[in-house]
Amino acid sequence: MNIDFTGIKEILNYNKILISGHKNPDGDSVGACLALALILKKLGKTPDIYIKEIPEQYKILSGTEMYKNVVDEHYDLFIALDSGDEDRLEEVSKQFKSADMTCNIDHHISNTKYAMKNYAGEASSTGEIIFHVARELGVEIDKDIASAIFLAIISDTGLYQYNNTKSETYEVVAELMKKDIDSGKIIRELFFERTYEQTKLLGRALNNMELLFDKQVVYTTISFKELKELNAKTNETSGIINTIMQTRGAKIAVFMYEPAPNNIKVSFRSVEPYNVCELAQKLEGGGHVLAAGAMTKGKMEEIRPMILKLVAEMFN
Repeated sequence: MNIDFTGIKEILNYNKILISGHKNPDGDSVGACLALALILKKLGKTPDIYIKEIPEQYKILSGTEMYKNVVDEHYDLFIALDSGDEDRLEEVSKQFKSADMTCNIDHHISNTKYAMKNYAGEASSTGEIIFHVARELGVEIDKDIASAIFLAIISDTGLYQYNNTKSETYEVVAELMKKDIDSGKIIRELFFERTYEQTKLLGRALNNMELLFDKQVVYTTISFKELKELNAKTNETSGIINTIMQTRGAKIAVFMYEPAPNNIKVSFRSVEPYNVCELAQKLEGGGHVLAAGAMTKGKMEEIRPMILKLVAEMFN
């Protein structure tokens, strides 16, 4: 891992600490935030973790009661996790801007190094980086910390199927397994169990699915109206992009959904050599070479042809 942790111990000079991931958090964001909070707690700190709404499948972790869904005070230190740029913090950007010190820990190649202290570099997940942060801070990883890091890693590697999974990733997981974590339960709840609403939503997404560009691109959408019809929450769209990417022969998968009217979230997945991070960056988003996303404003029928034009240009 190519991250220089010089100065990381300076975070111990601060007492009023806020940890936050990105909006609509995934497993890496939730797991990394919780793991770091538990690490700091072992060092005598009492950090707050901001998350607006924790997805149901992540409540399996011990310590999620540490999350707050409202913060309206000043913090000495703000630690942003798994967020490639400041805009992804959104609801707590005020606390980020007013903090005496800011720290950014992330694994996205598109990270803009937006904090006062930046620990961003290549890794399978932000959770994997937090494993090394614990070692840098001299904290012994216990079962609860290990479980949170494990969830973060398997979430962002798609259970080790993505090319961000390196030998170092398996070495970290081997260390986590020594802490007697219930890996089977975490895998089952994260990848193989869905709420009724999630299952209905997945069915709608599959029904809306199209194969384009000589069956090399799989594409689907979920409108705001459809979310409401199915009584689904925006975080219940998690996993749809990975499911449609399983379509045989697909080189690129595109999933667009509307969390609010005229606000479009676009997720991309691909196989080599197609760099979908480049697509996301054209929409002011970011991510990884084979997994990226962005938010954009407009009507679905207007955004759709623009997105597909960008995909077509990639093939050309």
